[in-house]
Amino acid sequence: MLNHLTPGYSKTQIAIAYCYQQRPNWNVFWVNATEGNFVSGYERIATAVGLSVKGLKTQDEVLSRIRRFLESESNRWLLVLDNADDPHLRELQFRPRRGGVILITSRTDDTVTKCANPGDGILLKSMMPTEAKEAFLRLSGWAKQKQDETIIDELLKALGYLPLAISQAAAFVSNKSTPTEYLELFHESEERRVQLLKKGIDTPYNTNEIPPSVMHTWNITLSHIRDLDSGAVLLLRVMAFFDSRNIRREYLQHPEVSGLIDGWLELLDAIALLKSFALISQRGEKAVYDMHPLVSLWTRKMLQSPEHEELGLFAWSNRTAAELIHRHFPEDVAQRKIREMLLPHALAALGFMDLSRGVDSAFVYLQSKVAFLFHDTGAFATSEKLFREALAWAVDNWGPDHSTTLGITHNLSNSLGGQGKTAEAVNMIRDVVEKRKRVLGEEHPETLRSLHNLALRLLEQGRTTESVELLQDVSKKQKRVLGEEHPDTLRSLHNLANRLSEQGKTTESVELLQDVIEKRKRVLGEEHPETL
Repeated sequence: MLNHLTPGYSKTQIAIAYCYQQRPNWNVFWVNATEGNFVSGYERIATAVGLSVKGLKTQDEVLSRIRRFLESESNRWLLVLDNADDPHLRELQFRPRRGGVILITSRTDDTVTKCANPGDGILLKSMMPTEAKEAFLRLSGWAKQKQDETIIDELLKALGYLPLAISQAAAFVSNKSTPTEYLELFHESEERRVQLLKKGIDTPYNTNEIPPSVMHTWNITLSHIRDLDSGAVLLLRVMAFFDSRNIRREYLQHPEVSGLIDGWLELLDAIALLKSFALISQRGEKAVYDMHPLVSLWTRKMLQSPEHEELGLFAWSNRTAAELIHRHFPEDVAQRKIREMLLPHALAALGFMDLSRGVDSAFVYLQSKVAFLFHDTGAFATSEKLFREALAWAVDNWGPDHSTTLGITHNLSNSLGGQGKTAEAVNMIRDVVEKRKRVLGEEHPETLRSLHNLALRLLEQGRTTESVELLQDVSKKQKRVLGEEHPDTLRSLHNLANRLSEQGKTTESVELLQDVIEKRKRVLGEEHPETL
């Protein structure tokens, strides 16, 4: 029988419980099935049963003799091979093939394939909320208290129903706290969460000096992964700065982002390795992955350790995540669904940039796209805040006349206009227009786009005539520079048609709007948002 799952899902604790149940029936032997520990575990079996291995010259001879002994002792023993994560560990070939019962715990699917018969592997999944609550109340001794159950429900949800984390929380509550206090400590900060998750639980069969904890088991897992594929470690670090749910495979590579994993097959191999150790899970047959929130937390905190900080790995991982998300984040409003799918990942990456020792262009470009999305959805105040933060960095690092700085200022004026801050919006966009005229020229597409924006801001001030005259001038220049069917030209003509209608020029407005609609159908398609 083999039992494999995400590190932190208490494989060892389940094995211990099974051993206690079977002690009256069998002799129980426990072996830490990791490199450097397997042989000593077998030697302890020989000592326990009085089997002499003196005179044997090699470790293979020792292991063979103990295996033959176990195979001869039919149905009298239970052998636990704990943490058999390396399917290529040569000592595994000395496991008994008959006699008693073997229980193997592992974090990898490969060990299942190599060591278990088909159908013998048991994948332990996350606990159900009701199971988690029953376990917490039983382990903490809180079942008899009149505790508000909603607090416990919230606590278990925060722990992601991770069994070992629940066991640690229950032990903490049982000895020194209450569920409410533990939850308050857990939400206090990421640093506090890490401290709580580092606290180990002593068990009768613990063969390590360090009591098992969520953080400890994940550190062991990462060590195995690093030995197998360093690229998988890099991928895990970058994914920790995405939102923990709905990470699509295509988000993890882009031809303009280097330093991660270059080849498609190499990416598939790295993903497969992380899946085999259950650090990420796949959603059915789709190339979409989830990472347990506590795995993300552990990965980020690990990158803040002194040795990683010295190498700048936290900043690199965060920046790489931001760069990947930025490259996949479309500006076209027609791709709204893709933008909304990427929004949680963008917010996650941006949320850690203050810890990355300095913002850079990757964060600024991504934040500007997020701000633009909030503007499109009518969240003008949020959009303004994000644009102002991006603008401050752009002015300090690129200067006030840089093209990207002017682009951010242009968009910020839109967010101000949406909130009725018309005077500031007009002054801001006028400044952009003058700078673009000077730097780019009076008929450059970006200059004309800002003039179009200025016309809209003037309209918000009630200056309709001035707005119409400016839109007429802009649309004529756009026809000449960009063409009559360019999206910018059609956008100006659309707004001009609306302004003419407000002036009572209905016939002219309708004719112009009909022409715009026909051209948009032809250029953008009948179901494009701007056509509709």
